[in-house]
Amino acid sequence: MENQTQPDKLMPFRVFGYDGSEYVKQSRRENRNEIKYPVITLVLYLGYETRWNCPKTLFECLNIDERIKPYVNDFKINLYEIAYLEREKISLFKSDFRILADYLYQMRINRDYIADKTAICHVEELLSLMSAMTGDNRFEQTISDLKGKEQVTMCEVLDRIEAKGIEKGIIKGMEKGIEKGRKEGAIDILVSLVSDKILSIDEAAARANLSVADFKKYIN
Repeated sequence: MENQTQPDKLMPFRVFGYDGSEYVKQSRRENRNEIKYPVITLVLYLGYETRWNCPKTLFECLNIDERIKPYVNDFKINLYEIAYLEREKISLFKSDFRILADYLYQMRINRDYIADKTAICHVEELLSLMSAMTGDNRFEQTISDLKGKEQVTMCEVLDRIEAKGIEKGIIKGMEKGIEKGRKEGAIDILVSLVSDKILSIDEAAARANLSVADFKKYIN
């Protein structure tokens, strides 16, 4: 299994290497008399913004002279564009993969995701993949909050992610408020020093990192 969030123009090379290395392993002296088995690599494309627009065969990657082309073996990759599967096919999945496929499908169609109440069987694995796929670390950060729960759904996951976002916003707002309060308090002190003729307006404005015109607004 190879998960791709972005198309890769050299994917046929990579898959050819994966398959080839396994066949080399089967051909080693210690394995020569063992039963030989086929190697299948599946490439799951998890992008939903655009379709896979890169080569799917070795021939598409190579600059081949027509005179030698009959001697070159082609190779294709088994590519599945999950976000572009039909809804009927997505509904056939029975594992957590259905949740992932449904997420990608909805994001492609609606640019939004509405979770259902399907229970997640492998919480850590699914949320780690969601985090890697979306670039949103909050999926992975939620794993520890959900450990020990008998049943977890994506509805609950998204509720916790939203709560984390609100909490982070409140903390950031408080920090900005404190910073603003400190700045205004410092300016009040400088205004007092100007009023008492201890500092000139130019000196006070420079210490406050303000223009003289802006500093005069505080005096007024």
